[in-house]
Amino acid sequence: MHDAAARIADLGDGGTNDLLISQVICTGELQTWFSAEHPVAAPLVRV
Repeated sequence: MHDAAARIADLGDGGTNDLLISQVICTGELQTWFSAEHPVAAPLVRV
């Protein structure tokens, strides 16, 4: 998505660039960080 945002910015489409950065990249990076920083040790449950 970073490459796509850079390409869109180079093409001069500020609205799409802002959408990619604010809604896709920031959200995904926050979720990735949260998942990496908050692991939970849970036993495997078989049903």
